[in-house]
Amino acid sequence: MKKKWHLDRRTFLKGMGYTLALPALDVMILNKNAYAAQSTPHFIFDFFPNGFYAEEDNNFTPDHMIDELKILGSKYSYFAKLNNPYRHTPLAHPHMENFLSFTRGQAFRVTGFEKIRPSESHAAFTKTFDQYLVDAHASAKNAPIRSFNINMHTSPNHGLPFRVFSWQGPGKPIPYYFSTKDLYNKLFAFDSNNNNNTSKPGLLSVLDVVKDGIMSLNRRVSTADKLKLDQYFTSIREVERSIANLEQVSAECKIDPQLNKDLDAYVSTTYKERLDIMQELKILAHECELTYNSSIMRAMPSSTLKHSWMTGFKSGNNIWHGLSHYNTATHTDGELKGEAYQGNSSDLAHNAHDFKLINRWHTKNFAEFALKMEARKDPTGKSLLDKTLLVHGSCQSKGPHHMADNLFFALAGGANGRIKTGITSNKKQPLTNLWLTIMKRYGVNIAKFGDSTGEIAEI
Repeated sequence: MKKKWHLDRRTFLKGMGYTLALPALDVMILNKNAYAAQSTPHFIFDFFPNGFYAEEDNNFTPDHMIDELKILGSKYSYFAKLNNPYRHTPLAHPHMENFLSFTRGQAFRVTGFEKIRPSESHAAFTKTFDQYLVDAHASAKNAPIRSFNINMHTSPNHGLPFRVFSWQGPGKPIPYYFSTKDLYNKLFAFDSNNNNNTSKPGLLSVLDVVKDGIMSLNRRVSTADKLKLDQYFTSIREVERSIANLEQVSAECKIDPQLNKDLDAYVSTTYKERLDIMQELKILAHECELTYNSSIMRAMPSSTLKHSWMTGFKSGNNIWHGLSHYNTATHTDGELKGEAYQGNSSDLAHNAHDFKLINRWHTKNFAEFALKMEARKDPTGKSLLDKTLLVHGSCQSKGPHHMADNLFFALAGGANGRIKTGITSNKKQPLTNLWLTIMKRYGVNIAKFGDSTGEIAEI
């Protein structure tokens, strides 16, 4: 039966400088089969720095992290022992060189890093593989937000190469967001020049601004759509409250661009709260098809993030980078020779225990985020996780050695039927085989990427 009233998929509720996108509703979809068939696959990269704990010198399958993925049942895969051969000897800055090469399939050499940092227009800032996925689909390429980065731990003492995950090419970095409020305003198109908004203290609720439109919409949609809208608006309201609470906690925090004294304290004391908000905003953005492509950097390469929200440490240290060097108790040279290495314990077993604790926490959090996406369903019954491929990985494997081979990546979600799940692989092969396979599944017309030797047939 033909619907008497139909809401266009790209209709937005507007008011006072805000734009509120809506999730897919029954009233938006005239033909569910056609909608399901035409849906563009989503992609999310979840990056963690500093590698992982290698159980033994010759075993690079991190079982302690894989155990945390098992809550996803059959909806995850993992690939261990992948190699990124684009390294140089000697390494000028191994964390950054590993980071800048692993999504590009090409070498990125940095010399004299601390004195001469590469600029945004550096010729080696070629397109990262995730941006090929955007260009393969008109819906993704022309979405309100092409793609966006979240960087949970940035630093004014490190240049742009450490902060940005995705690039369209030289001089074209994808902007990153550190502030929850900045990302909120981006997603809901807050007009900073609107005096009605800027004159009010704190965060103005987008739901209050467009309440008349919401009431009108609720009167016209089905019971199922009302429940969907209630879930959506409740999520937005909770995000707004969380941001307001977070601002109260960190209102007096000042970032010193020279000494960076307060930034570490800020991201440590509020990290978990900010991560929860950022992940919910990410879900809202993908659910409303404001974007089809995003990434989150849990911290930048070589991050010294303090995991102060966690318990159970044995070494007395909770610094990510220090513990990644779990076989190092003290500095071996320089002015700090003989002193504890970034807070590490002299008991190396305690350092290893605590680094694994950090690994587990972040992988479990990734799996829990995937489950939140699984709970968000569209009118066809398909979950946001079913529509999306999530990749969780690092540009390093064994932490102490800054190794760029034997890398580990976890995958979740099906990308609208394009990606198979339930695969476990310990086969040694180029990392670019994984990127090539994902690109091909997303419809990218490419035969080879970097040093790839072929597709991974199991995916």
